[in-house]
Amino acid sequence: MAESAGTPCTLSALVEQQARLLPCAPAVRVGERSTTYAELEADATGLAARLRAAGVCPADVVGVHTGRDLPLVVALLGVLKAGAAFLALPRSLPGTRLAALVADAGAAAVVTVPGLRAGLPELRCPVLPVEEAAQGGGGGTDRLPAPDPEGAAYVLYTSGSTGVPKGVVVEHRAAAAHVRAMAARIGVRAGDRVLQMAGEAFDVAVEQLFLALSTGATAVLRGDEPWGPAELRTELHRGAVTVADLPTALFSELAGGPDARELPQVFAGVRTVLVGGEALPPGALKRWRAAFAASGGGPGVINAYGPTEAVMTALTSADLAEGDSSDGTGAVPVGAVVGPRSALLLNDELTPAPAGGTGELYVGGTALARGYLGRPDLTAERFVPDPFGVPGARMYRTGDRMTAAPDGQLAFLGRTDNQLKVRGFRIEPGEVEAVLAAHPAIGQAAVAAHDDRLVGYLVSAENGSRLPVAGIRDWLAQRLPDWMVPAAWTWLERLPVTSGGKIDRAALPRVDADRTHTGRRYEAPRDAIQSTLCAVWSRVLDVPEVGIHDSFFELGGTSLLAARALADIRTELAADLSLRALFAEPTPLGLSRTLHAGTDGEPVLPPVAPAPPTAATTEGAAVIAPISLMQRQVWVVEQLSADSSAYNAPTTLRLHGPLDLRLLERTLTEIVRRHEIFRTTVELRDGEPVQVVHGPAPVRVPLVDLRAEADPEAAAEEFVRADIGVRFDIGRLPLIRWTALRLAEQSHELVLVEHHLVHDGWSFTLLVRELGLIYTALAEGSALPAEPRVQYRDFAHWQHEVLAGHAMRAQSAYWHRQLAGAPPVLELAHDGPRAQDDDTRGAVHRVELPAALCERLRAFSKDSGVTLFITMLAGYAALLHRYSGQDEVCVGSAFGNRGVPGTADVIGMFVNPVALRCAVRLPGQAQPSFAALVERVRQVVLDAQAHQELPFVELIRELDPPRTPGRNPVFQAMLNFDDSPLPELRLGPVAGSYLERNNGTAKLDLSVLVVPRAERQLGTESAERDRRITLIWEYRTDLFDPSTVAALAEGYEELLDAALAAPQGPVAELPAGRPAVHSTGPTPVLGPPTSVVELFARTAARCPQAPAVALPSGDGPTGDVLTYRDLDERSHQVARVLLARGIGAGDVVALHLPRSADFVVAVLGVLKAGAAYLPLDVSSPYARTADVLADARPRLVLGAAGGGFPDVSGRAEPERMAMDAPEITGADPTDPGVRPDPAELAYLIYTSGSTGRPKGVGITHQGLADKYRAWQRAYRLDDQDGGSGGGGAAHLQMASPAFDVCTGDVFRALLSGGRLVLCPTETLLEPDRLLALLRDERVAYAEFLPSVLRLLVDHAERTGQQLPAARLFAVGGEAWTGADLRRFRAVLPDSTRLLNVYGVTEATVGNTCHQPEGDEHGVLPVGRALPGVRAVVLDGAGRPAAPGMAGEIFLGGTGLARGYHSDPARTASRFVPDPDPARPGERLYATGDLARTRRDGVIEYLGRRDHQVKVRGFRVEPGEIEEVLRECPSVAEAVVVATTGPEGTRLVAHCTPAPASTGTAPALTADTARDWLRERLPGYLVPAAFVVLAELPRTASGKPDRGALPEPPSAGTGPREARTAPRTEDERAVAGLWQRVLGVEEVGVRDDFFDLGGHSLLAVRLVAVLRAELGLELTVRDLVAWSTVEAVAAKAGRADPADTAPLVARARGRLDAVRFDEDEQETAG
Repeated sequence: MAESAGTPCTLSALVEQQARLLPCAPAVRVGERSTTYAELEADATGLAARLRAAGVCPADVVGVHTGRDLPLVVALLGVLKAGAAFLALPRSLPGTRLAALVADAGAAAVVTVPGLRAGLPELRCPVLPVEEAAQGGGGGTDRLPAPDPEGAAYVLYTSGSTGVPKGVVVEHRAAAAHVRAMAARIGVRAGDRVLQMAGEAFDVAVEQLFLALSTGATAVLRGDEPWGPAELRTELHRGAVTVADLPTALFSELAGGPDARELPQVFAGVRTVLVGGEALPPGALKRWRAAFAASGGGPGVINAYGPTEAVMTALTSADLAEGDSSDGTGAVPVGAVVGPRSALLLNDELTPAPAGGTGELYVGGTALARGYLGRPDLTAERFVPDPFGVPGARMYRTGDRMTAAPDGQLAFLGRTDNQLKVRGFRIEPGEVEAVLAAHPAIGQAAVAAHDDRLVGYLVSAENGSRLPVAGIRDWLAQRLPDWMVPAAWTWLERLPVTSGGKIDRAALPRVDADRTHTGRRYEAPRDAIQSTLCAVWSRVLDVPEVGIHDSFFELGGTSLLAARALADIRTELAADLSLRALFAEPTPLGLSRTLHAGTDGEPVLPPVAPAPPTAATTEGAAVIAPISLMQRQVWVVEQLSADSSAYNAPTTLRLHGPLDLRLLERTLTEIVRRHEIFRTTVELRDGEPVQVVHGPAPVRVPLVDLRAEADPEAAAEEFVRADIGVRFDIGRLPLIRWTALRLAEQSHELVLVEHHLVHDGWSFTLLVRELGLIYTALAEGSALPAEPRVQYRDFAHWQHEVLAGHAMRAQSAYWHRQLAGAPPVLELAHDGPRAQDDDTRGAVHRVELPAALCERLRAFSKDSGVTLFITMLAGYAALLHRYSGQDEVCVGSAFGNRGVPGTADVIGMFVNPVALRCAVRLPGQAQPSFAALVERVRQVVLDAQAHQELPFVELIRELDPPRTPGRNPVFQAMLNFDDSPLPELRLGPVAGSYLERNNGTAKLDLSVLVVPRAERQLGTESAERDRRITLIWEYRTDLFDPSTVAALAEGYEELLDAALAAPQGPVAELPAGRPAVHSTGPTPVLGPPTSVVELFARTAARCPQAPAVALPSGDGPTGDVLTYRDLDERSHQVARVLLARGIGAGDVVALHLPRSADFVVAVLGVLKAGAAYLPLDVSSPYARTADVLADARPRLVLGAAGGGFPDVSGRAEPERMAMDAPEITGADPTDPGVRPDPAELAYLIYTSGSTGRPKGVGITHQGLADKYRAWQRAYRLDDQDGGSGGGGAAHLQMASPAFDVCTGDVFRALLSGGRLVLCPTETLLEPDRLLALLRDERVAYAEFLPSVLRLLVDHAERTGQQLPAARLFAVGGEAWTGADLRRFRAVLPDSTRLLNVYGVTEATVGNTCHQPEGDEHGVLPVGRALPGVRAVVLDGAGRPAAPGMAGEIFLGGTGLARGYHSDPARTASRFVPDPDPARPGERLYATGDLARTRRDGVIEYLGRRDHQVKVRGFRVEPGEIEEVLRECPSVAEAVVVATTGPEGTRLVAHCTPAPASTGTAPALTADTARDWLRERLPGYLVPAAFVVLAELPRTASGKPDRGALPEPPSAGTGPREARTAPRTEDERAVAGLWQRVLGVEEVGVRDDFFDLGGHSLLAVRLVAVLRAELGLELTVRDLVAWSTVEAVAAKAGRADPADTAPLVARARGRLDAVRFDEDEQETAG
């Protein structure tokens, strides 16, 4: 790397440069003390002068022995300024070692501090105190020659393999070049605070120090005391560190420590963390990421690597804080070279290692050490010629074995020699062994590293001469640094050797060898609590011997077994621990500490005990007892579905051996006798269901012999299917039945069907265990198992007793908090409509996960410290999130509910559903990684486990959520784990196996049962366990086709596989299903390039006398009709005027015109001049129009006849011209002859912008022409005959000219030879007049908002009319439903086509359409792409989404806009390259609309991925409204959200008041905010309701919590006490209709309809009901002028004359909620 002129090439020059730039900035800080750059520079210069005066010359070495304080930095820098090289000598260095280093380096002097001078050994060089040296010097740097860049800067000693340490010499130029490059790599800058933590004898300390001092940052030194996590936390809490370089061991300890959850707070001020010194464990990095996941991310994390010989850090990784840290080997990458270096992986012949292979790392370049001090032989051995570099180039042979990923990132694999790295220190075993061998009692010695500690192996010099290890350790500590002293020792008879006579290091025995596969040594319990805990572990996990260091989960524990263990702990130690406590401390030792410290004090549920006799009554031999709440829930469902077998729980047992059927019957009889639940029915007593426990009776097992069948197996399957479907009568015994099927002489299928009232998974385990024990005991005549102490009815009594207690109420409070605001419905795509009754018809799809995936799931779960259930639940939640498009999903899971003491051995229905609310993506945050999601789900599961006893049915009763027939409340999908431990099935000599069965029903929409077989086989040797994981997908057949569920199962498997491969990857980018087959190749071309000018010219030439534009009401200056010739000639005149003014291609002309013939003429005229038109909204506030004009910079504004131009005072005003100007009306009407280039801009339209300013969208002539060609085919525009008055078909134009829907209306009519009917304003506002217009004008084509068409249909239904026949009604702009479709169809002739249309301005008006057919339900799809349009749904990684998966709609084709006017950054962010390789160079527009593709290719719209909303057809960015609100002096903060109700979507603004100190600003009220917006924004952007809050609710990250915003008050705008209530019956009647239409609870007689949230659509609806129900003959214009209850009643002569205030018509700025017409601003007067 060549240095530019003036670049500092020495370490001291780097510091001097910053001292000149920032003399007063803090340079170094230790604790509370600091020194500035100027002070440091002066002190170091003084020391340098003293050193030179003492005879120190350039190229000398000076030792620095000061301890870690401010004098250290002064000394290092002073030595450099003197031209010498420093040798750092830590204060902890043994005296003999220090003296040896000083002698070996030939030091010319040693600099120290007074406190350390006395401890120095005798040295042969002068010793100078830093203070005296600094004071004795003088002058500045001009008195000292600058150090030579080729001179040595420092000498550092590393461990030597021969037993002698070796000094590495590093020159200034190499060190300075590295520091500059490293500072640039990690972005260190002035003002940063760099933690200097490494010991001064290591090169990373040089890097840490000079990274700060070379950039104007502050070096933050730790003192002499070593720092652990606690000390580091203290320093970071002060906020005084922005860059922290940590040793790997400390990083790992922080990430894995008990306080890891606090890391986001501790590291809040840190921007970058470097980690180095030794290989970074992937698990530590994973835990670090998990700690920061919930906070939305933390500091950058960089893995650093570098031997001293390669000058500090030679390689750094990319930022590892997020993303996949695996390189395929499991190692964390060390990355790529820093600065002027090269990195080569070479084999023994110095040839490059093959791609993907391994090799030894050689570091080349100019940033290398000079060599080893005084060791030319060793230098020549390690610094070798670089055959790949320039002549004379060298490379350093590191001895490190590495591999390279395809992107060039390197990963460390190990050493090629015996060198060790222990806790970040590089250790040559030979050096330690050589020192040990010098001890007189040691004959031989070897050193190895085990478990990150150094182990010493000793052989005595003479028999019997083994000294105590403590003595050896102390002796060695006097000669070597502490990091070279072994932590563990052992004496051996002899060292193992290889056949060549060398030490066989691989054969050295482990000290304290592992006891089991868990890797933990055995240690016996130390006290009674630990003994109890070990016994519980052993009993629950079926492990013979448990030590205090054994982890519950590493021994095979699951969440279900954990609940049992905690129940045992509660019983035996009277201690109530949460599952979270067990996860935090999973060993007996750790948990005993928790118990000694006390529990968390949560309310404790008492154990279940036998109920008192008074808890039950008797009826003869029967006992009557209450049912449990879980049983009640099942009983209720049974009453509703009397013919359903949904609660039949089937299992079959395959038995091999001499089965004794009579003995089996005796066994079952005994089981039924022991367990009351098997002889219990549920019956009504006094109208209430109760348990009726009957007396014991013999059990008979029918035998069905199938041996004579042609296929016994098939016959057995047929029998099982039939038997499963036979429902139980829960009022009669038995509720469990057995059937034996004989398949062969010694082969039977035992069919067990239980009703869920007596069954759950844990109970089945107990049943099978007793089946084997009792069968064998009866066969052998041995003792039977102990009788159960508690029966199920005892549990039912206990449950009723505790339900109202403090503990259950605490659980209830938790669930209320947890589920508040949870999504009530899972929005999965369905193949069929939901049955309106509780249809339980179901089917299953069975999957066996691949063996490799099963093992990876288990390994990931273990490494992440979670259960397999948590990992798979996270994957399931991610799958549902991806397919539903919902950021939160509620997943049900049946928890075992066995945590209460006394329940572990009771058979019955304990299982309790819980709702696991999984926030996959938090509001306002980026997509989490899978690892972060796992941690998030872990917290959810642990909390749910701690609150699982509250019966779900009771929770539903309390929550009382909205109910929908056929839909389960709270959750509609489940994930259940059947991991109850199953004993080996053996009945004496008969061996058996299990097979789970399905009963052909589905209780929920979608449910997955996970059967991890190995986890069920406790007691079986690990190697012999069945490692398979089976998934049983149960689904409702009315909702899902089998192929859909099969695809979901494949997607789940694919997602899990990808998540485990890259757990740091975003969940949104995980593949989760096979994409639908989509077309490849370029988007089809619809025709040769052209413009709408040419297309119109052809039409005008073809039918010049045909009517082109009609104004039915007679509005407009040219009469009722313009022919195509009239329109052609008048637009020629406009074009000629524009051309005469030099306006043409690339120019913009603004049109400030209402819906009129002039507007159509102006549009065509601008296009014929080659320019682009900009339609302005004449009803917009002037401020808004001024913003648009300022951004668009039009050359000219064309306005209406008579003026009415926008006022843009204070801005640069464009030239204006009225359409009736003589210059236009007198212009030549012939064709000016301009033919626009199809690639030129045709029009510019402004839409709502999230930044607070509208954004302009530019559409080309080609895009508009091709879109017409698409409409021509999709709308069937070719046949245009039949309009009234001759000419083509009539096209009704209703949309505002300022919106692109108007563009479609105009050009579909004019380019097809049709007649454009401009709908008059008063007609739009009156459904009866609109209906008449449709009929009178014989309208063939119209595009409606759903809300407008609903009003028209309301009127038709109310008056008993049919809508007139039309060819096509296109309905779009907002979602509409199958219910709307049926209403529309009921009043439309069959010949009228209905299309649901979808489009965005950025892709030229319309993009997809869907013709509804049949009985469609829910929101209608948006359909398929129009011809020439590419519409595709892509996932988060830019891949085509699988059918049914939520993704974002991307649009392509020639209709795409150029982009956003004068906004290249926004254009680049939304108009992106098409990822399809078959479409090179094509673009796609990212719409932000969430959708999914059905299997038939139809697209279903789901919502938005941001806050953008559609309000009555208008695209609204709430951010634009918020920005304008914040400009109001009365407003401090503002958040705008959309709410949906019966009348559609409305905007609600939430504002906080500005501080009182803002001066004369009025107090913040709803009226204040509303009036402010009305003066600045179009009416559709003014919220319907305003809420004033003291402060906004916020998320944990400090962002406004939109989900926690309160609902707006459903009453009038003013205070209740100021509101006048209706006084007469008529006013009350009018007010009642006001309330109904507006959806408010109270209305005062003087409350304004529009201030209460009214808009034009609601005004139409209100006028209609006032006419229909009260007979008031009003118009919408009347309501605009007289907008209160009092005024309406008075105008109709029905008000109270005594109290009526004088009526004044209200001058209203606009009424444009659906952009009926811009003239509405004038209707009030």
